[in-house]
Amino acid sequence: SPKTQLFSSLSFREEFHKSAITAYLLNEYPDSLLSWHAWSDQQLYWKQEGYYISDVIEKYLSSPAFNNIGTITIDSYNTEENKPILNGDWRHPAYLNCEFNLTNESIYNTEFGNNSLYTCPYLTEKTWKPLLSGQPFLPVGQANTLSFLTKLGMKFDYGFDLGYDSIQEDFSRLENLFKLLDELKNINDFSQARRSAEYNLEIIVSGEFNKNCVKNNILQLKKIKEWYER
Repeated sequence: SPKTQLFSSLSFREEFHKSAITAYLLNEYPDSLLSWHAWSDQQLYWKQEGYYISDVIEKYLSSPAFNNIGTITIDSYNTEENKPILNGDWRHPAYLNCEFNLTNESIYNTEFGNNSLYTCPYLTEKTWKPLLSGQPFLPVGQANTLSFLTKLGMKFDYGFDLGYDSIQEDFSRLENLFKLLDELKNINDFSQARRSAEYNLEIIVSGEFNKNCVKNNILQLKKIKEWYER
């Protein structure tokens, strides 16, 4: 189907990476399909006095466009409905009508700020929904999302450099994503990216992706068992 917008970005909680992506799009791609609830039940660490944010990101977070945003909703989510099992419908304009979805995953920090150690990127329905819709997506989450999914059989041959996703340093990864989004202003044909997304959907539907996930889980459980028995 014809795409009406270039980017979609859905954010329920007002977290650092979600705020930065929303602020960037408001300034650089104001026609994006946005949802911004800005809900938070805690003091946001990046709003505390003395917390360092890089100048590039701070420029967008302090912009009038972002600070005057209010609430933007294209859905009926609240604190009860915004859960993976209830928030899993990919038959939505954000995925069907836009060239790319910016995933705004639940966890972004890779370099610092985590209380837990993850052996792979933390992925939720925010990533599965564009996959199920056959839509190309750009990860906004922990580093190496694309390489992890590639090991499970997927392809991300979009026709442009996705190297930002492998950057461990959190600010730098986000700044390089901004640079990529700037570059996409000069591209008019995203058919190669669509073909990759269609391939990924095919391996999901065929069951191949599930088989690869099971194999990976067995391997990871074996590693955990070996580590525990040392």
